Amino acid sequence: MGTDGSDGTARELEEKHSSRVGPSESDANILESPPGGWKGTIDWQDVFGRTAPIHLEIGPGKGVLLATQAARYPDLDFVGIEMRRPRVEKCAGKVLGRGLTNVRLIEGPVEIILGTVFPAGSLGGVFVNFPDPWPKRRHHPRRLIQVEFLDCLARLLSPGGVFRVATDHHEYALWIHEHLERDDRFENQIELPGYRTQGDEWSATIHEKKFLAWGRSIRYFRYHRIDIEEGRTLE
Repeated sequence: MGTDGSDGTARELEEKHSSRVGPSESDANILESPPGGWKGTIDWQDVFGRTAPIHLEIGPGKGVLLATQAARYPDLDFVGIEMRRPRVEKCAGKVLGRGLTNVRLIEGPVEIILGTVFPAGSLGGVFVNFPDPWPKRRHHPRRLIQVEFLDCLARLLSPGGVFRVATDHHEYALWIHEHLERDDRFENQIELPGYRTQGDEWSATIHEKKFLAWGRSIRYFRYHRIDIEEGRTLE
């Protein structure tokens, strides 16, 4: 994945050989950008027709995990952000096929959308699986996990809100751990060494299955947004 949560070439090749969901089928679940782009927060209560905790997936790809979690937790609302239209429509097709009403999708760069459409403290959780590690040093500024991203995350997560991220890239795992450990707005919820090597329901993606089959080591991180004044996580 890049900063949009995608993982680049592999997914693009898959898209060329897969059918697309037509816009007429997708519109009910896709939030279309207004003329001039996103410029303000969205009234999520109006969008979903209720008030419920919102969980965001960055880079849901084909939407398998997003649809699975939305079906598993009908009392939660889910939003997915994807960079490319074919992926957004594929996710919408997955949601449509399962008759889910608690999912919405947005197309565009996460660094713009994330800081615009969500009110402060509005997210109960954010999860991203296998973001692009951008292994070359000169490409490190393109990585999703940056100080600016964590600033945005800290603003949007409600106290006690959870951030989950998984990677199969060793050096990127160190990068993720270092960035989050030195940010006192987040508390690691996993005992030393600070990550798990086995996934859970929030990481069960097609890519996780492939990487495990290939024998890759995966590191899973889980941090909670803490109340700085109280110095603890609010549950």
